[in-house]
Amino acid sequence: MRKLVPLAASGVVAILAIPGAGAGAPVVSCFGKTATLVGTAGANTLTGTAGADVIAGLGGNDTIDAGGGNDYVCPGGGNDTVSGGKGQDEMEGSDGNDAFDGGPGEDTLNVSGAPGGVTANLATGTATGWGKDTVANVEDFYGSGFADVVTGSAARNELWGNRGADALTGGVGDDTFFGGPGSDVLKGGPGYDWADWYFAAHGIVADLKLHRATGEGTDSLFTIEGLSGTRFADKFLGNTAPNALYGYGGTDNLQGRAGDDFLNGGPASDRLDGGPGFDDLNGGAGRDVCRHGERRHNCP
Repeated sequence: MRKLVPLAASGVVAILAIPGAGAGAPVVSCFGKTATLVGTAGANTLTGTAGADVIAGLGGNDTIDAGGGNDYVCPGGGNDTVSGGKGQDEMEGSDGNDAFDGGPGEDTLNVSGAPGGVTANLATGTATGWGKDTVANVEDFYGSGFADVVTGSAARNELWGNRGADALTGGVGDDTFFGGPGSDVLKGGPGYDWADWYFAAHGIVADLKLHRATGEGTDSLFTIEGLSGTRFADKFLGNTAPNALYGYGGTDNLQGRAGDDFLNGGPASDRLDGGPGFDDLNGGAGRDVCRHGERRHNCP
């Protein structure tokens, strides 16, 4: 899991005036970073470098090749063609009918500024709701503040719902879902799939047997094997499959139930119960209580 701090905000591109500077000295930003390559209101062809670039196309029908490095690309309005090139790139969706090709590396399409929900399918290469876009070689998706419907591909995907009641469905790879605030539906697939609440503002109670999680709305969980918690007190319960339950911060209660499970409490004083099966328990730092673990680490 890459687990990056999300760079989502409504209106990702910004043009700011510098205090004390002349009228001809605006600062253009993309994902909160100062742009290193800026287009105009018309059609532009913009080519990045072999390093990390921050590219803002502004208006017009632009053609953008970000080149190598881990780049941020905000094409702006118009019908744009964006190639991320090598590296881990983040590309902003916008109005217009755009074509996004992430290229080699783990790349993200971010539609957090969309005025409504977006429907995206990374397998078929389509995204609609903020124009009609084509999407290729994009592994990760960051949704809008509304109800999104997102389907992954055969690659390992990270699907972020952002706000809203989202429906996130993985493909055949090992996928990670960040539902975000709102009552979301998270559906894994043939791979080993995770529901992750690392950025949640509250503790989470999740039960894989009941297909349910509460704390950021009421989420529905299907074909999910792994749960990853918050900085707060979480309660995670597994099912009959081999589960991985990570508490992270807070005083967590982890129960593997049946199956060969791995439980990791994190830095606080946690309660770990492997249940039936051959279970691996790691209490982490703190004074932990570990039960029914055939392998134990950092447990008194």
